[in-house]
Amino acid sequence: MAALQDQRFQEAYELAVGLTADGDQDGQAAYLAGAAAMALGRLKDAFTWFSEARKGKAVSELQLERALGQALYMAGKEKEGALLMLKALDRMGLGLFGISPVAFNTCFPIHRLQHRPVMNVYAQRFPEMAEFEKDWVWNNPPNGDDMTRLYFLAENLKRLVEDGVPGDLAELGVYKGNSARIIHRIAPERRLFLFDTFNGFPDRDLEPGDHRTDVFHDTSLEAVQDFVGRHDNLIYRPGYFPDTLDGMDDEAVFAFVHLDCDVYAPMKAALDYFYPRISPGGMLAIHDFSNPHWPGVARAVAECRCQWKESLVVIPDRAGTAVLIKA
Repeated sequence: MAALQDQRFQEAYELAVGLTADGDQDGQAAYLAGAAAMALGRLKDAFTWFSEARKGKAVSELQLERALGQALYMAGKEKEGALLMLKALDRMGLGLFGISPVAFNTCFPIHRLQHRPVMNVYAQRFPEMAEFEKDWVWNNPPNGDDMTRLYFLAENLKRLVEDGVPGDLAELGVYKGNSARIIHRIAPERRLFLFDTFNGFPDRDLEPGDHRTDVFHDTSLEAVQDFVGRHDNLIYRPGYFPDTLDGMDDEAVFAFVHLDCDVYAPMKAALDYFYPRISPGGMLAIHDFSNPHWPGVARAVAECRCQWKESLVVIPDRAGTAVLIKA
């Protein structure tokens, strides 16, 4: 098994290095090469690639600082590495949780220290959780800093299935398909509608105050289909939302809706469309509700809440997901 893992890490390393040769302006391929090199124990190469990734924009300075700290610590420079990791965690607003530097080595990777459930319980409830964790970060390393949202989605979607809440599933804001793949794996017997441009934000939706306009272009419908699947119950709706609602069944109902579209116009349209169609006991999850970088999300919710009977609960994941259970 260890040999097979090393072979896969080597293949991943060679693939990422090859991508850097083809042009890696955002630094994501260099970051992936560094992560694969560190998994192989090639710490000098890891340090080199993480340093190279600093030149791009795909990976935040904090993530690189933390990764460099890991490489230093594992290379024997324990004091320098631990201090760099602690500094990065502190700047990320996570606090230090009383964790000693030794814990960083024994609990690698670090994101496992953040808000992780009691896994001897979850191992029984979710035998596939280890695979979910891999799917969550596949081709999307920043998700490693948002494991809370993974556990929240898995636990609550499984509850909806067990409770027999009727209806389809939907996600607006699919990006690379990490959450969509997990949603489909937990409830493969249900139809899952996936709405996205699969090419970043349309210019007409961007407003002053939105955090960044140059993100989420590094995906495609074909890439997401390759990762999530092409089954009959996976219904892809590429294009501009709400235009992509054309042809939807007027009688459609939903058990679970995950909104992760970041900006005001599609969020407001989605709330107007999905809320009245959610089954009693069904869930509406609104990502980035607490995120000051995307103020349009909270504004859209504020405009709709006066029509709702239910209260919201906010999950303390990385960007604050607001949750509503339909009465």
